[in-house]
Amino acid sequence: MDFNTELGRSQRILVYDVKYPVTGAGVATSMDSIITKNIFPGLGGNFTGKLDARLVIKDSTELELIWPGDYATGRGRDFPLAGTSIK
Repeated sequence: MDFNTELGRSQRILVYDVKYPVTGAGVATSMDSIITKNIFPGLGGNFTGKLDARLVIKDSTELELIWPGDYATGRGRDFPLAGTSIK
């Protein structure tokens, strides 16, 4: 959530592990409460208005790395660089 401040700057608040479903109306209400109650006074001044809000979704998949021969332990040799062949 991005806010305008009384000093003409913008301040961003990141919220992790949000409760779903996330709606624009719900976020706007939360931002209004933050502004009205002056919950996060900062170096940029008090929040004076809503600027922007985004829902960022990150997805990751863990990959299993398989190395032939001695490369499995990484002992005694350097790991190969991308684009090189293992002999």
